[in-house]
Amino acid sequence: MHKLYCAFLLLACFASSAKAQNQEPLPVPKQTSDKPLLFTSLPTRISISKEELRKLFEADISTTIHFQPSNVQGFQCTLIDKVKRDDHLQSVNMILPSFDHALFTLSQILNPDNTIRYAGRVIHPRYGDAYQLTFENNQYYLDKQKQRLFMVE
Repeated sequence: MHKLYCAFLLLACFASSAKAQNQEPLPVPKQTSDKPLLFTSLPTRISISKEELRKLFEADISTTIHFQPSNVQGFQCTLIDKVKRDDHLQSVNMILPSFDHALFTLSQILNPDNTIRYAGRVIHPRYGDAYQLTFENNQYYLDKQKQRLFMVE
């Protein structure tokens, strides 16, 4: 009886396997970047001084600030939000009117050794490119990336 049961179970597995092989695979949606690009007039890497980043935290809400990177023409940004989470972290959100009101988020982090580091990005959900703030060789940069690599909030 046990051998008959095992044979029947094995036959059922083969039958379901053969049926599964005859099914067409599910279509996988292709990821296409059909979004237009926003920052085509800007280089892939924009150099920014620590002083330029620091001054963005000194502005008041609703203030328009002239932001001047080192290697491109400056542009205006308007401070729309300022949050101080604790003594070690504060963030600002700005819009860039020249770039369809893209959102520039920037955080200032106080490290345990009392040094300051910055993190941020410039992004617009309707466009396919964005900038990520990076730090290399004691210099900050906005590096252009594909927007699909970011989670839009």
